[in-house]
Formats: sequence, structure tokens, C-alpha cells
Amino acid sequence: MLIHSPVYEVKRMPKIVILICVLLLMLTDITPGQGNEFIKPDIDAQPTIGFPPLAVHFNCNNLEDRLQTAVEILWDFGDGTTSRALYPTHIYEKTGKYAVTVHYTSSGIPGTQIFKNLIQVYSPEEQAGMLKLAIVDASHTWFKEGWDNLIDDDTFGANGTVSAGQDFPWVVLQFDDQNIRAINKIRMLIDTGIGHYSHWTRKFHLEASTTGVYESDFTPFFAYDDKKSGWETFEFPTVDLKYLKLVIDQPTGAFRQVGELHVYEPVPLLDLKNSSFSLHPPFIASGIDSCVVMINLADSTGHPVSGLPASAFHLAVWGGENFCSDIKETTSPGLYRGKFSSFEAGDKPVEVRVYGNLISADAPNRVTFATPLLEKVALEVVDGTKCYEGMSWDNAIDGDFAGDDGTTMAGPLYEDAWVIFKIQDDAAKTVNQFRFLADSGHRYPQDWIKEFKILVSGTKLLADSFKVVYQGLKDGGDWESIFIKPTPVKYIKIIIPKPRKWKVLGEFEVYALNKTIGARSLREERRTSKTIAAEYNQPVQFALYQNYPNPFSINGISQSGTIIRYQLPEASRVTFSIFNMLGQEISQLVQENQVAGYHELRWNGDRGTNRKISAGTYFYRLLAEQNGKKFQKVMKMVVVH
Repeated sequence: MLIHSPVYEVKRMPKIVILICVLLLMLTDITPGQGNEFIKPDIDAQPTIGFPPLAVHFNCNNLEDRLQTAVEILWDFGDGTTSRALYPTHIYEKTGKYAVTVHYTSSGIPGTQIFKNLIQVYSPEEQAGMLKLAIVDASHTWFKEGWDNLIDDDTFGANGTVSAGQDFPWVVLQFDDQNIRAINKIRMLIDTGIGHYSHWTRKFHLEASTTGVYESDFTPFFAYDDKKSGWETFEFPTVDLKYLKLVIDQPTGAFRQVGELHVYEPVPLLDLKNSSFSLHPPFIASGIDSCVVMINLADSTGHPVSGLPASAFHLAVWGGENFCSDIKETTSPGLYRGKFSSFEAGDKPVEVRVYGNLISADAPNRVTFATPLLEKVALEVVDGTKCYEGMSWDNAIDGDFAGDDGTTMAGPLYEDAWVIFKIQDDAAKTVNQFRFLADSGHRYPQDWIKEFKILVSGTKLLADSFKVVYQGLKDGGDWESIFIKPTPVKYIKIIIPKPRKWKVLGEFEVYALNKTIGARSLREERRTSKTIAAEYNQPVQFALYQNYPNPFSINGISQSGTIIRYQLPEASRVTFSIFNMLGQEISQLVQENQVAGYHELRWNGDRGTNRKISAGTYFYRLLAEQNGKKFQKVMKMVVVH
């Protein structure tokens, strides 16, 4: 090599050769992953605003493909707590605004980033009467800065900003329950701090409709024209509406930006001192332990506050992994009832919050849950995508997580990686817990499986027999538990979305109630599951919701697509199709029997054989049939590039 050559030989070389050699040495000296490249973390946080307790997920986006030992991170969350994790989740318990500071050391060089007022946890006054919104239709926006950013509880950077194009941009919104509501106030973030101030929204108006979304259905009721920035609150006489239209009254010339929109209905402000709750003994029901929570809501005079849904007060029962079913008012004014549940045994603290703030308990706010009888289920591999040699899917269920023979390494693929496990004794069991170990100590954190789906089938291996029981992100690095409602399971499928590099899994375990389900008892279990579903907020009517986001973007790289939700009050034969403007069916996403409950699917604009649709307006149709009854609904969505 040249660097080992005698000095006199280097002197004889042309200057251009010497320059090339120096550049090669410099490049060798800063090779990524060797611990000597200076990397400034690209920070992201979601959500940045919301009700207490507010769980915020922090990320260092540009470290995903690096050897992360080259960078040391220290998060200061602004409330007296810190973390050295690369992807921490922090819970803000108290109302207020918080600055987040990130200290980092890269290649021995220290640095600090400070984000002032990054996190805002609402006060009771800011929360009272706030309504959840969904997008119905909208004008064009900049890529990844769509109208969904208007209602996503995020105000940080491009992910928290709408950049609306075209002259006089607009968006049509509806309430998440699709009902007519009365509103008297909005709160809007005019400026998120990105882009030039000339792009901020300075002039807009609001229109209301109680019938439809055609232009003739809307009536203007409020207008704004000013040069202020930041959060602004606007009050007006009460207006009844089902659809709310926001129109920016400015020719763009460039994109117009807006951060967040909150809409409020007039509600009485509850008095936390006069409100209280009590617990009643738990009972066991098919593996779910539950107790009844009775909540008294009163105003400052002590009079009961009634006639409004629990959501109007952001009434919630809090308990970590535990959860509370739909809270509803009883026949007694101001007395609300919910069922608090836990999948884990032990002494559990229970908190009840109104507007995110704690109310006191009439008695000790702890309840002891019984121990469900669980057993670890033996599994075997049925089928799966390719793995690295000697590191197959069998390693995930062998009870060993040391070295190559204890680690599964799946991918890399430009399609989903997956595996199907079967319960070894070939009998369905009532499963309610999964455990997995992403870190076997064998690879780097960026290689751990963090995003995945778990699907189960109680009967067959057919694709339409599987249903999703978990979908999301886990930090990994240690044993993680996932709890589900007790479900008859014979096959388990794990899907890892498009791992572009090798992903590792140390171990995967399944736990079931300590009984084997035979053919007859399986039917009984299904009936029990329906009963449980009915107790836990079972839908009472068919419904199809607006896709989110809408409009949504597709291209050759992004596969995020759009999410479509619907609900079935009873088991039905479901057909779900996509149509173009000519009424031609271009894709059929579902054609199967589905159980009653809440369902969700994602579509990325694929029309089969790896072909993408073009930009434009499309329609999606839900057709549900059962016992001669038929439900059908069609909704519109917009695709942009």
C-alpha cells in the first residue's frame, strides 16, 4: 500500500496522485460506524401536546443505521428526569410547558440542543370541551406536510406543520363520532417556527354544515384577518355543525402554513374537589380480572354534572398496562360507571382523571387482582421467510437466546418478513399474553426488531382466518410483554414490515389460560369472547369512517398509505373494494367473514402486480351482509403524488 512506501518514492509521484492519496486517507479516517465521525442527532418527538398523563416518544432519527455506540445521548425532559436511551418514552404528569435538552457526545466532541416549550401539557381550562376531529376532504399540500398534521397533537417541525398549496387552500373536518355538535370556540397554532413568516396563515374563515360536504351545504360563521403568530384563541356565538370547513383566504404564491387546530363545545368546568370515585371488588371473567369504577362528577356548587358523554370531560381511568372500558353515565345524574381491568395479577393502583387531572377516591384507590392460571405454550415453525444461515426462526422458540444458535436473523427484504408458529399439540388454546426478547446480546440496537404485527387464527392457516391482535412499536432490549383479550389461538403469525437490513429476535413466548379447548368448548369460548366483547365497548351499529390521512401520498419509496376504519355490531360477510371515478373496481382489499368489533386496514395505493394507482379521486365501499341484512356505505378519498 502507498502509506507503507518509502518517502523518496512519494516525492517522485505527481502532485495529483499525492492529492488522491491524501483524500483516500481522509475518507478512511471518517468511515461511518468506526466511532470517529461527528454525528449531530436529528431529534423528533410525538406527540408534543396533549392531556396529562402525556406519553411522548422521542427519537434520534439519523442514528438508525449507525453504530450507535459512536454517539452518547442524554435527554433532559425538563421536569427533573433524564434518560440515556436513544428512543425513550417519557410520561409528563403535570400541566405546563417543558423545554427538552439533548446533550450528546460524538467522536469525543460534546454538543447540546435545546428545544424551548417543546412539550405542552394542557391545563383544565385548555381541555374543557375539546373535541376530537377527523379529516373528510382537503386541498393539496406539500409532501409529508398534509392536513393530517392539523389534528395530530404534534407541533414540532415538518411533522407538526401543514403546508397548504393552491390558491385559497381548504380542509373539511368532522367530529370523530360523526354527530352534530355545538361549538363556541377554536384554538389555532398560526406558526410552528418553520419556513418564512410570509408563509404563515394570516387570514382565514370558518364555514359550518349540518347536512353534507358540497359547497352549497356550508355557511360562513367566523373570519380572521391579522398578523399575529403562535397560539390564538377565537370565541364566537354557539354554532351547530356536523362538518367544519377551514378556508385560508390568501392566494398562496407559496405554501401557506398552519400548525394545529382545536375545536371546543361549551361544557361546565368540573370542580375536582367536589368530584370523586370509588372501586368495587374485582371479579374474574375468562382470564380478564375486572373491578367496577363508580365516578361522581360535580361542579363548584356541588351539584351533579350530567347529560354529557364522558369524553366531554376527557374522563379516563389510568393504570399503566391496565385499561378501563367505555365509561358511561348511569341513570343517576352525575354518576358514571366503567370497568377497570388488568391482565396481570397483583395489587394495582387506580387513578381517575378529569381533563387529565386527578380526582380523589372515596376509599383506598388500590385493588387486588386474582392470578389467571397461565401456562407457557410449546410452539413449532410452520413456515416463514428466509433467515440468515444458522439463525432460523426455530431459534426464536427454543428457550435459548445466546449466540448464533439462540438468535433469529430475518430479512433483508423489500417485502414483509414473516413467520407462522403452530401450537405444538395441535389444539387451540385461549391465549392472552406474548413475551419476546429482541436483544440476545448478539447484535447492535439498530438491528433489533422494534416494529411488528402479531396475528392469530384459532382454526385454519388460510389468510382470511388470521386477525391482528397487536400492531405497533416496542423499544426492545429486554423482555417485553404484550397482553391481549383472551383469544382462541392455534396459529400465530408475526409480520416484520419490509426489513431493509437483517433484523434479530432472541426469543418469542406464548402464554395461555390453563385449559385446552376442544371442539365443543371452542364454540363455547367463542360465545364467551362475544360476551366479553359486548362488555368491552362492543359497537352497536355498522359504521365506515373517513380514511386517515386524506388526502394521502403514494410513491415508489413511501409505503405508509392511508388507514381505513370500520365497525361491525355482529359477525358479517365483509367485502371491501376500491373504485375509480368511472365506477370500476381497481382493488379488493377484503372478502371474508369477520367477527363483530372494530376493524382497521391500511392501503398504500397498490392495485396488484406491484402497480400503483395514479393521483386523483377514488371511492371505497364497505359491504357487510349477515342473515339477509345488508349494510353498504361508500366514501371518497384523494390520492396525491
